Amino acid sequence: NIKNILVGGAPLSQILEDQLQRNHWPYVSTYGLTEACSQFITNNKILPNMELRFAKDNEILIRGKNISPGYYVGHGKISPLPLSEDFYPTGDLGKFENGVFKIYGRKKEIIISGGENIFPPEVEDAILATNLISECAVIGLTDENWGEKIVAACIPHDTSINTEEIFSQLRISLNPKKIPKLIKFVQTLPRTRNGKIIRQKVADYFL
Repeated sequence: NIKNILVGGAPLSQILEDQLQRNHWPYVSTYGLTEACSQFITNNKILPNMELRFAKDNEILIRGKNISPGYYVGHGKISPLPLSEDFYPTGDLGKFENGVFKIYGRKKEIIISGGENIFPPEVEDAILATNLISECAVIGLTDENWGEKIVAACIPHDTSINTEEIFSQLRISLNPKKIPKLIKFVQTLPRTRNGKIIRQKVADYFL
């Protein structure tokens, strides 16, 4: 019997959470990073001997006994971690909402379109919620009018699906500023060995 499924590695999407609950699978969400021995918060609780705070832009800052002293650069030398007032800036954005730890995504992946800060996972969740797409990746591309424009690379469930079907549902579920300007169907998405999307390579689909 499965006692608990530890879910981490990326923000827990609403779709995945709904699937876990619908199937009555016991799970706990976790947040961590390599520099913190892979875990920092589990089930919305900060692990012992760890501290957390948020920068003004909601970047997650952490410190504690299990934080790495730095990166090994060879010949017995360590390059120290960058610190902000003795806290390690993770590059991730998030906050606690009614006691629930929420991850918005990577700071460097925020799309600023028309003056609006847009987090790719929010748009990706909305696209997947149409039930027309099996996988998708949302990125921002430089645009003269918008600063950045939102585009999405999507793997459709079947070839009969067209992009207008997706757009029609997104017009209901998303703020108009968050709807992609372009949706392109692809066969695969570039991923790392542990399954994370390589967003820099997704841009190649739109060249």
